[in-house]
Amino acid sequence: MERLRTWFESYTAGFYNGDSSVNAHIRLKHDHSLRTEAEILGLATDLNLDEDQKAVARVAGLLHDIGRFEQFSVFRTFNDQASTDHGSLGAQILRLTGALADLDPHVQHLLFMAVHHHNKKHLPVHLSDPERMYCRLVRDADKLDILQSLIHICRTLRQDFDGLDLEMDLPDEPCCTQAILEAVLRGEAVSYSDLRTFNDAILIQLGWVYDVNYTPTFQRIKDRRLPEQILALLPDLPDVRQIGQQVTAYVDEQLVEKPVVG
Repeated sequence: MERLRTWFESYTAGFYNGDSSVNAHIRLKHDHSLRTEAEILGLATDLNLDEDQKAVARVAGLLHDIGRFEQFSVFRTFNDQASTDHGSLGAQILRLTGALADLDPHVQHLLFMAVHHHNKKHLPVHLSDPERMYCRLVRDADKLDILQSLIHICRTLRQDFDGLDLEMDLPDEPCCTQAILEAVLRGEAVSYSDLRTFNDAILIQLGWVYDVNYTPTFQRIKDRRLPEQILALLPDLPDVRQIGQQVTAYVDEQLVEKPVVG
């Protein structure tokens, strides 16, 4: 773990330069990677995984976004539709750099799969049980940190739009796209290419609860009051209120129906 953390720090440090905006984006993903590692360790512990499984999960959490750094360096955006699929790029980078070369081949494969699939709209049905577990763990841990970070970024944005040194691909308008509202109401996954406003981006992340896998993740969502905090960032519209009620009820249902951890 320490060798891989040293590799991660050395690799990501190479993307900083004299541009404060670039540095802010690199730092954003660097810190997100560390927090995702911490989130995934907490989930793995609550799921009673053994020490080897927890170690693999931690590496997957730390390295899941490794493609983001080259993505932003080359394209100056984190928008996959406008650049490249950062999950696929991340797996390719891990192979090309040999970062995982001294690990057991089976473990390497699990990590490649977790990094490659962590950002996909749906997981493929052919995954083995271990592949699916690590993919789901990364996706859950990733969501937990992004949702918490989103709340902080949005609050900062609303206080000082020009003071946020991060890219904004979407206009910050006081509305939500009707098609996005309807899709989230139906519990459907939404493509990022369909987004029209910054509120749309907030809204679809509220709908992420329908793609959460593990009971400890639902418990953290409830305990941290993430849906309520995100709803407070959105316009007070009837459809938004309905989505909030549905999401809150869904989280509660998962905790009632799955009382056993996992």
